[in-house]
Amino acid sequence: MASVKENRNSDGKIVSYRWRACIGRDETTGKQQFATKTVPAPAGLTPAKAMKEMERQAATWEKKVREGNAPVKDQTFKHFIDEQFIPVHVCNGKHSPSTVCFYKDICAHLVKRFGKKDLDKIKSIDIEKFLVDLSHEKRADKHGNEKPLSASYVKHHRTVLTVAFGFAEKHSLIEKNPMRYVEAVKSEKKTVDFLSEEEARKFLMVLEEENTFWKAAMYTLIFCGLRRGELCGLVWGDIDFENGLLSVRRNVIRNRETN
Repeated sequence: MASVKENRNSDGKIVSYRWRACIGRDETTGKQQFATKTVPAPAGLTPAKAMKEMERQAATWEKKVREGNAPVKDQTFKHFIDEQFIPVHVCNGKHSPSTVCFYKDICAHLVKRFGKKDLDKIKSIDIEKFLVDLSHEKRADKHGNEKPLSASYVKHHRTVLTVAFGFAEKHSLIEKNPMRYVEAVKSEKKTVDFLSEEEARKFLMVLEEENTFWKAAMYTLIFCGLRRGELCGLVWGDIDFENGLLSVRRNVIRNRETN
């Protein structure tokens, strides 16, 4: 049966309870293995009734742990990100280098906010407040002017949090997924800035003064609609001169970690 211990503050007031249960022995060492969980003290109950309620909840929790349906021990958000989410989900060989960098960048920002908090103690209100704070944050652009972070940038953080907590829920590291109650971030409507027909004509006229390399590259971008990385990934074998076909088969990216 799980043991229940009171945790008191400096004033002697009970603020939380710690549950501890033996879940078996290590097959190699033979030592007992324990699961632990810390929960806040229930409000409005006498110490005796609170202890009885905690013993009841601890028994239910112990059963879930033994069945593999509850986290075995408390862990911080930082530990979860660094030791489980990034190694198992992000760096699993299924994502492109740019996607891995994206996840790592966003996760580093998330750890600054939630790193020291226990993973299963993070609530939906904590996440919503973080997203609101992020939407009010300002950063200097390349001209030194401070501007609010874009809605898409805030949305990226929500997306990674959704994936991370979904991963934690899937592997029984949390009992409740706080992201189920976090509202979606509204997307901002951006005005697409593209060349007009007249601007394109002027650009092509100026391009005639450039060397063949740049002329070929710019003509391919403009008339085929390729992205920069797709253009850089082209090889001669991608061009079918006989039938006038260009096949886009690869994409070149810049990985900041390896340059």
